[in-house]
Amino acid sequence: MEGKRGSECLLKSVSNIDFNPILSGYFFGNTPVVKAHFELIMLGIVFVSLIPVAIMVLINKRKGQKADA
Repeated sequence: MEGKRGSECLLKSVSNIDFNPILSGYFFGNTPVVKAHFELIMLGIVFVSLIPVAIMVLINKRKGQKADA
């Protein structure tokens, strides 16, 4: 980006808002629906994050039962 002014470089880097999770979180967090149901959304994120753990526990339990049989 040699030869370009700083404001042009900044504008180019901010123009990809959909790839910037911080900015998209800022804009998404300011919507009225998110503000009204913030706790429910946070619980949903935690629940979805624990799904892979539960799947791995079930897979390992099944493997253990097959080895015992």
